[in-house]
Amino acid sequence: MRRAHLVQLGFVIVLLFGGFTAWSQVRHWSTFGHWMPLQLHSDLLVRNAEIGIPGITKTYEATITNGAPLPVVMERCEYISDTNSNETAIAYRIERKPRGSGTWQTALDINNGDYCQPAPTWGGSTHLVSKWLWPGQTLSVGEEATAARQPFEVGDFARFAVYLRPGGESVLSPIFLIDETALDQVPYRTKH
Repeated sequence: MRRAHLVQLGFVIVLLFGGFTAWSQVRHWSTFGHWMPLQLHSDLLVRNAEIGIPGITKTYEATITNGAPLPVVMERCEYISDTNSNETAIAYRIERKPRGSGTWQTALDINNGDYCQPAPTWGGSTHLVSKWLWPGQTLSVGEEATAARQPFEVGDFARFAVYLRPGGESVLSPIFLIDETALDQVPYRTKH
């Protein structure tokens, strides 16, 4: 009798895990347009946006998703935004491959505790924490106007590297082409 209960419990666990995996895959497909690989991976969202920088019409947002069956530890910054909502920031870098070059260069690296310093639009204190990134869970670096950053030029390639912990392992996003540039060299705020 006891063995039958263990078999039933095992069947229920497999069924629940299968249902969660199917739900995660469908959700990922609807957001990113592809099935989620069974590992940590990064995706890129490109949006048309008018953010007040002349010549810039797009924002880029890198995400990290845990497609593996087990959780992984990821360091992040938790804070209260100016709209009084709980927000999360994660460490990342942006790499640039200039037109005609074969090597990647770091254009921006936000991988130390500096990414968890209060910004003028953050309403409260910040906390650097290590938490599980659960299977199917996705975190974002936030939207930014990468093409407006120096030293990017039209024709360069770019990619994000999302850190699991600052200075540690990172996961690369898909590569994208810089196809626009700011019309003037005013130092605009590129991250929103």
